[in-house]
Amino acid sequence: PSLLCEYDPQGHLLGGSFCHATARDWANFGQLYLGQGVVAGRQVVSPAWVAFVTAPSPSNAGYGGQFWLNRVPTKPHESALFADQGPADAYAAIGHLGQYVIIVPSKHLVVVRLGKSQDGVLGPIKTALGKLVNSFAAVP
Repeated sequence: PSLLCEYDPQGHLLGGSFCHATARDWANFGQLYLGQGVVAGRQVVSPAWVAFVTAPSPSNAGYGGQFWLNRVPTKPHESALFADQGPADAYAAIGHLGQYVIIVPSKHLVVVRLGKSQDGVLGPIKTALGKLVNSFAAVP
């Protein structure tokens, strides 16, 4: 298998990290959410769950349920997925050191980045990803 997840000594999945996969695996993960939880005509993730993870949390409008959202910040501690760019419906799973799975329903688009960048230099990466997403036309 090309996906490997790490578990703690008690056998619990370590939630938001420690899953190693190929770019294709991550693209399939993004496609799962882009398709509202449907794979090959079969509902494998509840549409209610997809709605939950893409809805702003009460404490941070830029964060849903384990996904970062491209919402305009409403409080000083919040941040958007792409600062002042990109469609409002964009959301992303963001991994360690600049790994991204970006889902944009209005463009029927999934973008995967598996590069490695230190947190202090992610600004230009986010800007470039925002420009990339913006280069695609919306799908009617």
